[in-house]
Amino acid sequence: MTPIGALFLRVDQTGFFFDEYPSKMPENLKRNPRVCILAVNADKIFWAKSLMEGKFSTPPAVRLMGTVGELREATSEEKEAWHKRIVLARGLKGYRLMWERMGRVRDIQFNSFEPVDLGKMTSGLW
Repeated sequence: MTPIGALFLRVDQTGFFFDEYPSKMPENLKRNPRVCILAVNADKIFWAKSLMEGKFSTPPAVRLMGTVGELREATSEEKEAWHKRIVLARGLKGYRLMWERMGRVRDIQFNSFEPVDLGKMTSGLW
């Protein structure tokens, strides 16, 4: 299990993520490039409303299964997408130390998904 900071999804069942800091994941991917990514709706208002109502209006999370490609240099468009996502941190010391020079990505081809079942709060969503 390795957290990845940001997954960028495309409309063609593919995506990419920046791979600068993981230490064990690159070795694991050499042995087996298949992955399962837990994608969670992290919106605080969504969760607060759902918890108050005792029900999710839309799925809170999904498991995305796919295959990860080789490490490669990010395109200028991918770098721009990254910088747009973290624009609020720009100018901060941590931004410069961790995120300013992100430049290597891995592509992912997704082939299936599974809903996350959270009991009664997700009944009827799938």
